[in-house]
Amino acid sequence: MKKDDAPVRLLQSINKNKKFSGLWRSIDEYRDRERNNWPAWCFLPLNVWHILMVMAEPKFAQKNDSVTLGTINSFSAVLAAIGSWRPTQDIFVFDNEAFEAIAKSDIDAKISVENILHLPAWSIYIKWGKRDYDGFFATLIYEAGESKKYLDLVFLYDNDYNFPKPNFVRIPLQKSLSVYEAINSYKQENIKKQQKIGINSALTEEYFDEINVNDVAVAVSLILYICSESPEIDGITATATINHPRSQK
Repeated sequence: MKKDDAPVRLLQSINKNKKFSGLWRSIDEYRDRERNNWPAWCFLPLNVWHILMVMAEPKFAQKNDSVTLGTINSFSAVLAAIGSWRPTQDIFVFDNEAFEAIAKSDIDAKISVENILHLPAWSIYIKWGKRDYDGFFATLIYEAGESKKYLDLVFLYDNDYNFPKPNFVRIPLQKSLSVYEAINSYKQENIKKQQKIGINSALTEEYFDEINVNDVAVAVSLILYICSESPEIDGITATATINHPRSQK
């Protein structure tokens, strides 16, 4: 790992932000008390990340419109990715040949939910083998209220070594669907929720329509390879599991 890696710079920017002062200590203390209340593959439930985001930006709590809700959702997803990645800080790099081979995977293939849950840590960072992004976080997320599980992908645009610009996609893992089906399922779920409380869903529809499904499919294929029973990965041993990941200072 290098100090100029995009995920490291993102973590450092949060550490320097006074709004998040004491954040990691509070999270560690909360996990010590409550971690038996959710699955071991999740670092913190989704609602906790939302609360932490609103605490850092109290102005979000004063509004209930589609823009604010979308901002809270995106910001808390990025915070969840970096916060869940922070304890282990695993970065996976595929060689060009392997990346290209996996990138040709069938986009219509069903996502193996059980395999995804074998991620070697709560969140990992995978370098992207093309120029489009620096890489992406893959984070397992649990929604406690409805007992739902998700795979969060946060792609980082490197931005010429300045602050990495994140782009967030959430994939429901309730059942085995293709990437397109999973994204569309989550889109319809969000639109129904917004319409129920009288919020205009136009921005939500626009957000989902702009998702690059092909890139998401490649990302999921890379993750599934890492989660396979015997991946050829240097530096990874059988002792690194979701229940007992290696800690990193």
